[in-house]
Amino acid sequence: VFNATSIYKAITLRGAGSYFDSESGTETTEIRGDFFINEGDSINNFTFEGIRFLGHIKPNGHIVKPQFIKCRLAYMPYNGDNRLNDATFLHCVILGYYGSFKGTATFINSIIYRLTIYSEVENSTECINCRIYGDISSIYNSVLRNCVVLNCGSTSSLTVSFSEKLPSSCRAYNCVGSTGSTFSNSV
Repeated sequence: VFNATSIYKAITLRGAGSYFDSESGTETTEIRGDFFINEGDSINNFTFEGIRFLGHIKPNGHIVKPQFIKCRLAYMPYNGDNRLNDATFLHCVILGYYGSFKGTATFINSIIYRLTIYSEVENSTECINCRIYGDISSIYNSVLRNCVVLNCGSTSSLTVSFSEKLPSSCRAYNCVGSTGSTFSNSV
């Protein structure tokens, strides 16, 4: 367990994992508190792998091409003009994501709760093979591919708490969802 800090240059931060592994007895690597990433150079990238972030990740400036691999992230709030640009999330669990992008974000094989994307850039976000929970009416200019979309906090495919629709600025391919939702059948 580590306390959060501010990072001022692009580094690779690799932990033991974001979930306890009972077979090997491997503990999680946790970072507690708000974690600030400061704008680095445009050549090197931030890479975070196998870490459980218990606080918020807050970019300071425009963070270009950060990568999050096998991480568990707490809610990632909108932070004014400070943004993650061209971010990649691979095999992550994200407990809430509020994004405003000048670039793009790609979520691959991830579980996302409360995904909110505000962008005027077409195809700003792509979700591939993801499981998305929560309101989908606040995802703009994005593409969903092979996703399971559940419009509620429950993991049940039969429970729907509301029936918001994906905005017309988005496209969905081969997605399924809960009964009664926008994605009740393949799109």
